[in-house]
This record gives sequence, C-alpha cells and structure tokens, in this order.
Amino acid sequence: MNRIKKLGMLFLAIIFCVAMVACSDTADYLQQEDANTGYENDGVTIMLDAELPIELNEVSYDKRILSTVRVDEGTYYKEGYQITLELSGEKVFDCEGNDNLGGCRFNYRLLSEDRKTVIDSGRVYTESLKVGEKFCEKVYFADLESEGTYILELFDYGN
Repeated sequence: MNRIKKLGMLFLAIIFCVAMVACSDTADYLQQEDANTGYENDGVTIMLDAELPIELNEVSYDKRILSTVRVDEGTYYKEGYQITLELSGEKVFDCEGNDNLGGCRFNYRLLSEDRKTVIDSGRVYTESLKVGEKFCEKVYFADLESEGTYILELFDYGN
C-alpha cells in the first residue's frame, strides 16, 4: 500500500515510527496538510495508536454488530488556533444488508503524549451510506497547546 498520499495541493509524507503503545509496537503519524494559513511549522503532531486501515464497529446494546466502517486515511491541518482532523474511509458492513442506507458511528479520544490527560473525546457520525460508499468526516480540536504530540485513539461505538 502506498503510504504517501496526495490530498489537495500539498500533503506532507506519512511518517511511520515505532512508539510505545499499550496494544501495539507500531503507530502511524497522521498526515499533516499545509492549510496555507501562514503557519509553516505549528509544532503539533497527532499520532494514531493503531495502523491504518482500521475497522470500527457500531455495536448494539445486545452486542450485535450493526455496521462497520474502515478508516483508510487521516489528515490534519491547523487553521488559526484550531486543528481540523479529517478521517476518510468506507462502509464495509451493515446488518440490514448492503443496500441499507444508514449512518455509522465510532468513537475517538485525543490524549496527551504521556496518555495521562484526555484532551478531547467524542463520536464521529458518518453521512447515510450504503455498503461500499465512502465517507470523509471532520473533527475539530480548539484547545490544543501550540506545540506537542498527541495520541489519537479510534474505537468501536456502543457495547
């Protein structure tokens, strides 16, 4: 899989590194995009705690998998004091069938590099999708320090 992607006019290369992560020995840096806002080096790094692509489930109260999405890419850029994170991928399963039109949900947490502080958490809601259709959803972080490394966790919704 080609680890260098183009989005818009300019992407910085994906940098892979070995990180000390509880569940894995490897982690992905998310792609950082130049948003043409005058910030040449904002000093913010967001590192994903798992390798992409990653499949995430929406699980019902009785533990049934309702839908599954595969997150294929993550990019972020700084606009003023706000970081915009874009996650894109595809719906790969729906318990109601491939032609069922429904949104999917998954959770995220943004942690400090030492994993001792939760900076932000929430849910990502996709548009209504059929199996095989793609999504691109945005998450906004307004309260990040001007510099630092952050860990992004993506995980199932429900259960």
